[in-house]
Amino acid sequence: PDLEAERVLQSDIGLKLFDERSSLEVFLFRLDYEDRIEGVATGELTADGRSITQSRNLASSDLYGIEASGFLQLTDAIAATANLTWTKGTSQLAGEQETDADRVPPLNGRVQVVYEPNERWQGVFRASFADRQDELSPRDVSDPRINPEGTAGWLVLGTEFTWYRNDWRFTLGADNILDASYRVHGSGVDARGRNLFGSVEYRW
Repeated sequence: PDLEAERVLQSDIGLKLFDERSSLEVFLFRLDYEDRIEGVATGELTADGRSITQSRNLASSDLYGIEASGFLQLTDAIAATANLTWTKGTSQLAGEQETDADRVPPLNGRVQVVYEPNERWQGVFRASFADRQDELSPRDVSDPRINPEGTAGWLVLGTEFTWYRNDWRFTLGADNILDASYRVHGSGVDARGRNLFGSVEYRW
């Protein structure tokens, strides 16, 4: 009943460079959390033996990292975009030793190439990836959604093709082409395997 809101001070500084055919953005960021809400074990167990926790304002956390993104018009018909993010974090419960912060994402990014030979056709080719994350907090280790040895890295490839016809748009694509078995760090479910998708859209 006495739970209060978390407080966070965010700061960032960055640089943007751009011209008619390219752009680059690089930012450094930092977030300082006070009175962060953490789940603390009450010492009681559920009927199936899982620990019962209670949310309290007990922690402070420090998250910092770098984010970069870019765009490049390779030819009149081909353009590429990319982004990359790296985050590091530490957390401390009141009176306890500092540890890695909860559910900090690993190094991750995405590269995408768009091919538009004319106004009626578009092809998109993309690759998304994440590095391994084994810098876990004690809470991460006890979280059933996270492997206590860490979350494995992954690479996912996808593509889609779109045809524009007057007010109609027809799209057909494939995702996770390599059928990689992976899980986004902190997620409770494995991602989908190789899959196909399609859509029809009408605008007026």
